[in-house]
Amino acid sequence: MLLERDNIVAQLGRLAGESLTGRGSVAFVVGEAGIGKTSVLRAVAERLADRLRLLWSACEDLSTAEALTLLRELSVVNGDALDHATDSGSRLALFGDTLERLAKFPTVLLIENLHWSDVGSIDFVRYIGRRIADLPLMLIVSSRNKDQGARGQRPAANDPPSLRPRPPVPSRRGQDGGGEGPDRFGTSRDDRRHPVARLRNACGGRHAFGLD
Repeated sequence: MLLERDNIVAQLGRLAGESLTGRGSVAFVVGEAGIGKTSVLRAVAERLADRLRLLWSACEDLSTAEALTLLRELSVVNGDALDHATDSGSRLALFGDTLERLAKFPTVLLIENLHWSDVGSIDFVRYIGRRIADLPLMLIVSSRNKDQGARGQRPAANDPPSLRPRPPVPSRRGQDGGGEGPDRFGTSRDDRRHPVARLRNACGGRHAFGLD
């Protein structure tokens, strides 16, 4: 049992249940390496196995990320469209077709290790996140708050160790000569330099769970 994670698992299960009624969402599970992100995703999947279609994808710690890594592991992706997009074709066409296939049935897409993703995969999650609100679809995305792998040159996200989604915080200017303070999702300027933090912000930032 994941006693200290039960609250997070329960909240993710509730959000996934809402997708059955066409209220889609994106949730981020964030924490350092070995903290239990994968265990949380597996616990959620076990709860939902008899209610929704479950699909998994993951990014790998390669020295150079393969283009559109996330889509390569998804059985619903049109292989010809993926090859065309990889060969400088239209990624928007690929993303649109994949979204339509994902939303054909109530689905939870679980994505592991987004901190190792390529730019195209980040674009794909952002594309889905901006269109998911009225679909029977949920994305649950795990990521480290610090990239410690082969591509560790990326800056850290410094996500706070909160067990609850961050409440909205109004934008405000800093007092050090025009610096920018937290935005309406409570993400600081330093956080927004990190790809995953920027992505979470672009997807609405409403459902972010930190593990400590």
